[in-house]
Amino acid sequence: MPWLHAIDPEQGFDSQIVKDLEVYGIPTAVLVGPNGKILAAGIEKLEEHLEAMLGCPK
Repeated sequence: MPWLHAIDPEQGFDSQIVKDLEVYGIPTAVLVGPNGKILAAGIEKLEEHLEAMLGCPK
């Protein structure tokens, strides 16, 4: 299945985009809005964002 990689093959998990998106493994969770903008990345931020959007606290 084809997909785009955001990991620089030379830097691997040390690249800045991996740190910014809090990628700790593959696959990872990223919430993307209908306009293509990343709304949340990383499990903790993803949970917070979904809770706020859905109005259901932990």
